[in-house]
Amino acid sequence: LDYRGYPVLLTATNWTEDVDTDYARKLNELDFLTGRRVIDDLSGVGTVRRTHRWLITGRAAITAFRSWLAARAGRLTAFWMPSFQSDLKVVSPIGAFDSAITVENRAYAANVPAAIGRRDILIATTSGSRYYRRITGATALSPSTESIAIDSVVGAALLPEQIRHVSFMKLVRLDSDAIEIAHQTDDTAEVSISVRSIRDDT
Repeated sequence: LDYRGYPVLLTATNWTEDVDTDYARKLNELDFLTGRRVIDDLSGVGTVRRTHRWLITGRAAITAFRSWLAARAGRLTAFWMPSFQSDLKVVSPIGAFDSAITVENRAYAANVPAAIGRRDILIATTSGSRYYRRITGATALSPSTESIAIDSVVGAALLPEQIRHVSFMKLVRLDSDAIEIAHQTDDTAEVSISVRSIRDDT
């Protein structure tokens, strides 16, 4: 399934080990060694490199994952990667035609309202349905709740207990052209992949 022209990776990662993370920014530095340095932030947003691990069981699942990797063509093709965590917690029912959702106040409106890398979300339900939306704004309603405006209505009425998680999604690409798949048995394999975030100004 595509979202904004890019596929979404829906295979959750293995969290039995810590996720290695590195942060970087694309900078130009000018220093004549006689005064203050001048640093120019070329992109205006930092990039994040994370290493994720998967334990894949079943020959069909391994084949499907290999096909997905082949379609990425190494670092060439970008994709959306959800965090698969409860980044936002819905606390009020969502109407089918609501253009905003009420969530627990986690200072999203105060710190990163609709920021690049923190504005595309996956709403996953307990029934298996998934909804992809872009956040367009946020407002603190009270010390315990805030309102998150989304670019289009969900189209289905959802109760908080019907929502498995609301996860942020990052647009990323593989950080290497070569990926190694370690087969433990003929139907069990482990994969470790590093991905790097890219701008999602689409």
